[in-house]
Order: sequence, then C-alpha cells, then structure tokens
Amino acid sequence: MAAIFRNPTVTRWLQWALPIVAIVAVGLWYFGTYYEWVQEKERGGMTGEARENPYFAAQLLLEQLGFNVEKITDAQRLLNLEPEGTMFLVSPRSFYPDQARRLAEWVKAGGHLVVATDNNWLNTELGVYYIGNHNLAKTNSKMQIVLDGRAHAVDLPNTALLGTKAPILRSATIEGGNATWFKEPRGCDCDPKQNKTNGGETNGEDDENMDSDNKKESAQMDDETTAKPERFVMLHLALGKGRVTAISNQRLFNNHEIGNHDHAEYMARLFTLVGKPGTVYIAPDPVFPSLFEWLKIHAWAALAAASVLLFALLWRAMPRFGPIETPPPPNRPGLREHLRAIGEFHLKGHDFEALLAPMRDDCLRALQLHATREGAAVRPSTLAQRLTGLPQNDIEHALRASATDRTEFLRLATTLARIRDSLTPSQQKLTTAARP
Repeated sequence: MAAIFRNPTVTRWLQWALPIVAIVAVGLWYFGTYYEWVQEKERGGMTGEARENPYFAAQLLLEQLGFNVEKITDAQRLLNLEPEGTMFLVSPRSFYPDQARRLAEWVKAGGHLVVATDNNWLNTELGVYYIGNHNLAKTNSKMQIVLDGRAHAVDLPNTALLGTKAPILRSATIEGGNATWFKEPRGCDCDPKQNKTNGGETNGEDDENMDSDNKKESAQMDDETTAKPERFVMLHLALGKGRVTAISNQRLFNNHEIGNHDHAEYMARLFTLVGKPGTVYIAPDPVFPSLFEWLKIHAWAALAAASVLLFALLWRAMPRFGPIETPPPPNRPGLREHLRAIGEFHLKGHDFEALLAPMRDDCLRALQLHATREGAAVRPSTLAQRLTGLPQNDIEHALRASATDRTEFLRLATTLARIRDSLTPSQQKLTTAARP
C-alpha cells in the first residue's frame, strides 16, 4: 500500500484531486446552508371558456349555488325569451330604442332583469337615471356597499349614483369616499335637453315649458343636494309583473374581480332578491345575427333552393371525366404536300430559277421525245407552238429566259405548264377529238 502512494503518478493525481474535492465540498455546504428551494406561483392568463366569456367565473359560482345557468350570445334570442327567470344583461350598449322597449316588455310580463345602467334608452324604459358620481377619497381607501343592513367590502374606486321616481323595493348604498351630485338627472326622460337631442321638435311654448321644468328639476336637485340624498348603487324596482335590479357598475362580477373582497357574496344576494329563480340567463355581450345567419333562420328554404340551382348549373357546366380517349393517328403529309412546301419555301426566298428549271427540263425532254416519235426534225419551240397554239416568241422566252420577279415567274410557269399538259397522252387525245 505504501508503495502505491510512493508512485509519482499517484502522488501527482492526489496533489490535484484533494484541493478540488475540498473546494467542491465547501461550495456545496455554503449553497445548502444559505439557499433553499422555494416554489413560486405565477398567475397566468385566462384559458378556455374564460377567454371568451368575461363572466364565466360568475356563471360557475351561480351553478355551484344551485342555479340553472345558461349563457346567451344571440341578441335576437335574448329578446324572444319566455318571461320567466332572471336575466343578467352585462353590456346593453348595443340596444336601440325599439330593442330596449322589447326588453322592458319582457320584464313587464314577469321577468327579472339584472342590468348595468349604461344605455340611456333602456334607462328611460326602466325609469332609472344618474344623480351623481362616487369616487374613492384619497384619505380613505375603504368602500362598502350596504344591502339590507349588511355591509360588503368592495374594490370600487369610482361608480355612478342612481336615482328613480318609481317606488323602491330594495336598494344598496355605498359608504366611504366622496360623492359629487349632478344639478340635473342624466340618462332618463326627465332631462329636457336629452329629449330635444333625441329628435323632439319643440316650438316656443314648449321651450318655455321646458325651461320651467328645467328650473324645477334644478331646484329639486339643489334640495336633494342640501338634504344629502342616498348614495344608491343598486335599485330594485317593480315594473309591471316583473322586477328590475339596476346596478351602477358590473365590473365587480367579472373574472378578474369576483374573487376579491365580498364581490361574490354581493352578486349572489342580487340574484336572490326575488327568491331562487328558475333559470339565470347570462348575456355577456349579446350580438345580433349576421345577414347569413338571419337568412339561415328565416329563409332557409330559399337558401336551399338557391344551393340546388347553383349545384345544377355547376353540374351542367363542369366537364365530365370519363375514360381516356385514344389519340388519333398522326396525319402524315403525302408527297404532294411535301413538294408544295418545298415550292412555297423557294417562292418566299425569290429563288424562281430553282422552281422553273425542273419544269423547263421536263418540257424539253417531252418535246424531244415527241419529235422522235413523229420522225420529224423540228425545233422544240416550233413543235410546242403547233401543239399549244401559243406565240412562238412566248414559248422561246419560257424555254430559255429566267424570271426576275413574281409576275414574270407566274407568266413563265403558266407557259411551261401549258406546254407540259399538251404533251401528255390524255391531253393529246382530247386535242385530236376536238379537231373537226
């Protein structure tokens, strides 16, 4: 064993290994003493249905409380519900006067509407208006909503204060912060300026009456300001056979805020003001159907007929795919087409002599052969003049001259063609039969 440690190689390794092991051991001891593993949670964004429905947490809460909850996104269906249950209308800003009237008729028929007061037309139908604003005081960060003597802590830096001329069945007020009161009610038909802006035509007497009413309203609000009216942030009213729960701020019930303070308890109490409803309809952001969706609902038969007609037209116009046809055999040109192509090629190049030479040689051989058969020693031009009847000068010119242009070429070619035709046996027989 001692001999191993006396080995120079082992000694050298030990000199390096021992300090390194000591340094690593000290580092591990320091890290384990002064550091520890801690698990931290980070809040992520909304996923699934919560990304599409900002009040999905409120829907789950109501379902856990035993309510039958249904989400409605189609405003057309929303306006045609049976007058039963409770409707939570979060954002009625897109409703027009006629639609607001239909919603008020649904309440009068026996429905319960929990609605945010951000639509003046709907506020007018429900008889609710704004009388002031409520803001969080700089020195007081605590705000509470009091409903039936029970205070609910809320995170509400600012909100509107509500008023009504109708009998109030239940109400909720806000405590803490500062209130700013309006001189005139806003968002209802009791504001003469708003009636005039909404298209009402007035004459002189109407203007005087409106000024008088305006002064009375201002005096009334001054009295209310002096008397410090209630800071209503929720009003529960009777409307026909139904009930209206008007809230000034629906932000407390969205996915981000409902878990804070007493927001969930406050919302649950609002939905039980008329007892336990049969069904709760939550309308986060109802929209009216597009043109195609409306046609699909009301004119599906016309769409089906148009689709069938379009399919028939396409079936008639589209090509039919059948077996592949055998291509026809290639049309190979004959000798005559070949010779014609050669002639056209020389003619375009003004090579007239190349076209006339074969005809001229053919005519000369035929004339010599014809003279040999007759046994007469005559000149070719004389024999051709006798057979064709053409002037001898023209025949001599055709047998010896060259063409310089297209017209000359045609004249010489015509003469040579007549000479050649006259020397063929069939042409000679016709000539002999025509003689008397």
